[in-house]
Amino acid sequence: MGTLTERRAVQMYASLLGEVVALGHVGTLATVLVGSGTGNLSVNQAARALVRGFAGVLAPLGPPTPPPRLTDVFVVEVDRLRAEQLHLALTSAAAQLPQLRICPELREESGGLLFGPSAAVYALTALTGLAGRAGAAARDGMPGGPDSRPEEDVLRTVLAGFDPNIQGKIREQLLQLAEVERTELTLTVRRPVDAQDDSLPVRMSVQSGVGGLRWAALTGRATVPERLVPVDMDLLRELVDRLTEPTVDDARELPDLLSRFVVPPDFQRLLTDDATVLLELDRDTASVPWEFLAEIQQAGGEKRDPLAIRTRLSRQLRTPYSRVMTEGLADGPLRALVIGDPGDPEKGFQLPGARREALAVATQLKDLGVKVSLFVGAANSTRQPGVDPARRLDVLRVLLCGATTSSTTAATATSTSPVRAGARAGCSRTAC
Repeated sequence: MGTLTERRAVQMYASLLGEVVALGHVGTLATVLVGSGTGNLSVNQAARALVRGFAGVLAPLGPPTPPPRLTDVFVVEVDRLRAEQLHLALTSAAAQLPQLRICPELREESGGLLFGPSAAVYALTALTGLAGRAGAAARDGMPGGPDSRPEEDVLRTVLAGFDPNIQGKIREQLLQLAEVERTELTLTVRRPVDAQDDSLPVRMSVQSGVGGLRWAALTGRATVPERLVPVDMDLLRELVDRLTEPTVDDARELPDLLSRFVVPPDFQRLLTDDATVLLELDRDTASVPWEFLAEIQQAGGEKRDPLAIRTRLSRQLRTPYSRVMTEGLADGPLRALVIGDPGDPEKGFQLPGARREALAVATQLKDLGVKVSLFVGAANSTRQPGVDPARRLDVLRVLLCGATTSSTTAATATSTSPVRAGARAGCSRTAC
C-alpha cells in the first residue's frame, strides 16, 4: 500500500491485457479497478492507467495483424457513486484513443451498494434538483403553478429546520449546485484520523552539490531515500532564466522539461495533485521556479497545468542566517562557578596564590548570598579540605546543567603558565 504509482499501474494493466489477448480464446474480460484502494491511486489515476495500458497493447495490433478475439472488458464496481466517477474518468481518458470505446452508460446489475458518502451525494443531488425546478418555475413567473408547488413545499420543509437568517443563502447555493451534472457531485466523508493522514504533505529536500542536485524524500516510510541527479548547472540556469519571465510557448513547453531534467525518476511519482508538496531548498536551488513542476506525461499525452495550480506547493529555505529562538535570563538566585588553580602540578603549573584567591572569592560571594560551586586544584594535586578538585568533566557538568533554571556567574582564579603569577578573574551573566 502506498507504493503503486500510476506508471507502474500502466505497466500492470498492459501486462494484464497482453496476457489475456495472448490466450487467444477469451472474448470477454471482467476486472475491478486494481490499485485504487485506500492509500494508493485515486479513481482518476487508476482509470488513466487502465486506458493507457490497454491502448498500449492494442496500438500495435492494426492491419495486417488480425484483431484480437477479446472485444469486451467489464470493470466491476459495487459502489454506485464510485461507479459513476469511474465511468466519467474512463470516458475522459479514452476520448482521444480510437482503440478503445467506453459505453455511454453504466450497465447496472443486482447487488450495487450505497455507502455513507454515496447516500449523502444522492440526497444532495435530489435536493438540488428540487431547488432547480422550483427556481426555474419562479423565473418563469409561475411561483404558485401546479408543477412547482410540490418541489417548493418539500424544499421549504427541508429549509425550515435551519436558522431563518441563512435559509436564503442555503437556497442560493442549492440553485448553483443544481447547474452541476449529477455524476460530477462528490462528497468525501472520513473519520478525523483518516483526514489527518490524507493531509500529510510530501516533503522533499533539494540541495546543490558537487556534480548536480541532491534530493531526499521525507515520507512515512522507515527509510529516507537520497538521489544525486547529475545536472549541468549552466543549462539549469538557462532554464531558470527562460521560466522567470516565460513566453506563452515556454510556459506551456518547459515545465515538462524541468520535471524530467532535475527530478529523480522514482521521485516523480510523488509529484501529484493528491497531496501538498513541501520543498526544502538552499540558496542555490531556491532560485528555481519549482512552481512550474508538472506530472510526467507519456509522450504525446495531453499537457496538464503545472502542479502549483492544482495543489498547494510551498518552500522552506535552509540557511545559517535564519533567526533562532533564544532563552532569556532565568529567574532564581544568582549562582557562581569558581575555579582556582586547575594547573597540573607535575608540569609545574601549581600556583598556591591562585588557590588562596579562589577560596577568598568563593567566601566573598557566599557572604553576598550567591550559590557557589567551587573547584580548587587539579585532580592529582594536594586536596583542599571539603573542596572538590577541578576536573574538566565536573566543570562542564556545572556549566551546562548546574544552572538550568537560574543565571550563572563564573569567576576564575587560575594560571596556566609557571612564569605568570597572580590570578585572572572574570564575571559574566548568562542563561544556561
